[in-house]
Amino acid sequence: MTGDKRGMESQPLFAPSVRTSRGQVRDLCVCCTMANQIWAFDAKNGELVWKTTLGKPVNGSRTIDAWLINDHWGILSTGVIDDGFLYCVAWISADGAAANGRHRLFKVRLSDGRAAESIVLPGSGNVVQRKQRAALTLTNVNGRKTIFVPWGTIQETANGAHGFVTAIDVASLKVTTEWNATPSGKGSGIWMAGQGLCADNDGSLYCMTGNGDFDGVRNFGESFLRLRYDGSAITVEDWWTPWRDVDRTQSGGWDDMDLGAGGCILIPELGVVCGAGKDGILYVVNSRNMGKTMPEDFANPQANYAKLKSRPLFFTYFPGFDKNPAPNDIRSLDTLFADRTHHMHGTPLYWNDKLYCMGENGNLRAWSIDASGAVRFLARSEETASPFSPVPPGGMPGGMLCISSNGSQDGVIWACVPDDDANKRVVNGRVFAFDASDFSDVLGDGDHRIKRLWMSDPHYVYNKFNLPVVNGGRLYVPTYDGKVDVYGV
Repeated sequence: MTGDKRGMESQPLFAPSVRTSRGQVRDLCVCCTMANQIWAFDAKNGELVWKTTLGKPVNGSRTIDAWLINDHWGILSTGVIDDGFLYCVAWISADGAAANGRHRLFKVRLSDGRAAESIVLPGSGNVVQRKQRAALTLTNVNGRKTIFVPWGTIQETANGAHGFVTAIDVASLKVTTEWNATPSGKGSGIWMAGQGLCADNDGSLYCMTGNGDFDGVRNFGESFLRLRYDGSAITVEDWWTPWRDVDRTQSGGWDDMDLGAGGCILIPELGVVCGAGKDGILYVVNSRNMGKTMPEDFANPQANYAKLKSRPLFFTYFPGFDKNPAPNDIRSLDTLFADRTHHMHGTPLYWNDKLYCMGENGNLRAWSIDASGAVRFLARSEETASPFSPVPPGGMPGGMLCISSNGSQDGVIWACVPDDDANKRVVNGRVFAFDASDFSDVLGDGDHRIKRLWMSDPHYVYNKFNLPVVNGGRLYVPTYDGKVDVYGV
């Protein structure tokens, strides 16, 4: 793919049995890039079916990304496909300047790539404070289809920076409302490493917010949230908040733990929503009764944790020898274990009553979770993320994961893992396949080992936050040299 040296930040999307404008029926793999280009390939043979450009992207700058990884900012988030159309958000500027940029939601025909409609999204006068990275979410409640657009921030907790959720009615393609996460404060961006909002069948929406103000009334920084949309307004229906950064005990990075750096997963059959952020600590929240934390609760961690389904635990790294990974007060974990960070920059996987994660500088880890919400460590891989990064503090962002299976059988975890620190520069990485249920081998330290099935060779150019995607017996891996590598599985 041309037009941008890094290619995609969004995930590939798939549309089966699309009748093209030439009368052919094709299974499409749809790739949206930072150059505001959309490429539709035949998913079976890789042939280009159509390509379209939605507008000039914003030029890369240190204002948006201090490390200048990307040379353009265009379609950054993962869109949604519905009823023969792709819906995606493009960041467009006639002269390439961010100050003149506008975020537009496009409705693109899958048959030929033509934009049927588009609308300018709110916040166009303050675009540098908004970063639309989290994936779009499409719901259909009582026959009413709605697209939800979450917004993060570029300057995080600067004045004027807020997290937002915008609701768009699909039938009219009009904005119906927009919710501000900190209307009387600042911060609380929603980006969750690119994941979208979780949606329940009853219309509830779940997310995790990042650094920002919290008062439990109007401002909801660093919180698990359950949102409700009634067709005209979005409201906070319930929430649980573990802490504010200002209440943590140490500096050196532990006062910047950005809960929303990771994404949450909703497990309806267990009645839980769970996730971890930069401190790598997993919180298992009762999705029906989240606890409605207030600021005074932070002074009494045990009482605050009692609102959870189970005690918080160190999810991405298990020290084992000198610290309790599920302490009475998580502030006792304010240290760099093994002189490395253990942030979570992704979403846990759930399959067959097990959770999986792969945080920074750590292993793939498997845990059991039961109906009570209790989580128990099962096994880990030998392979680690960023094995060649400098110590301290190690590298970012950990392994990006997906899972494939035949129902409850033959589970395979696919992991895209960086070799080095992928935060400040482009590095190589590898793709791994692990058996999701074979923990029969025992490592030298006594932990059970997650069996590795396959490893890519040679290395590929690692894409910092993009997930591998399995479709039609193939694994799709976007790379930072503007390609999508396709493997037979």
